[in-house]
Amino acid sequence: STTFVFWYEKVLNEMLGHLERHPRSKGLRVSWLQLIEPVFNAIGVIIVAHFRRVFPLIFKWLHVDDDKTVLL
Repeated sequence: STTFVFWYEKVLNEMLGHLERHPRSKGLRVSWLQLIEPVFNAIGVIIVAHFRRVFPLIFKWLHVDDDKTVLL
């Protein structure tokens, strides 16, 4: 189980790093918002440790005015 968490944490760090470098990329934003739920469900409470990085991205995306993001 510890190995499982370690790899999810590594993957999440990579994804967040990429999103932080390209926060305005519509394709990345839409894909991430559509597909991230299973990852969050799998890592559970560990996501709290990443709120400092996740929250600013989501906050920026809340103010984006494109139809695809608004529907998500």
